[in-house]
Amino acid sequence: MATFHSLKYAAILSLLNSSGLVAGDLYFSTDQSTLYLACTNTDGAVGIAQTGLILTGNIQLGFNGNAASIAGTAVVGTPQAGDVLVFNGENWIPQAESGGQTNNVTTQSGNYSTAITDDTIFCNGTEPQAITLTTTGLKAGHVYTVKVIGGSSATVVAESGLIDGEDAVELFASDSADFQFDETNFYLE
Repeated sequence: MATFHSLKYAAILSLLNSSGLVAGDLYFSTDQSTLYLACTNTDGAVGIAQTGLILTGNIQLGFNGNAASIAGTAVVGTPQAGDVLVFNGENWIPQAESGGQTNNVTTQSGNYSTAITDDTIFCNGTEPQAITLTTTGLKAGHVYTVKVIGGSSATVVAESGLIDGEDAVELFASDSADFQFDETNFYLE
């Protein structure tokens, strides 16, 4: 069964370059509103081809609240009318529609290890913070955004692997960075 992936175009290209695409899966570029189909090339490698479809508006999974699983993967929680289901790497989680792309935001004032469902982490500490980007169970293409909104700093490290070849990245007041995962390491976007 084909899987639908919704990512920024740069994340799709990163998967393409790291041989992380799955032939037959659909990849929707959220920043270019373009749908791609991963297909096997004549040399046996997996590439992408535009489908020729023009998609507008939000892409949502139609759901009537009666399913306990989707393609054998559990739906955790009870969806309400208008919710979208977001895959967290293990299960489908219902979330309220947020006027576009769903983005899980957390604000932290101390040291923090991310959840695989986190997207944006606001660092609001008065003392320097350590942010650990979780890798266990994280799918390739996931992007964590870390933004320092407090007056201090944040040192960002990966649970395993490196960040752009380094052990850590230091962010200072008002700094922000996007960290994209490729199943082994993170890369700054």
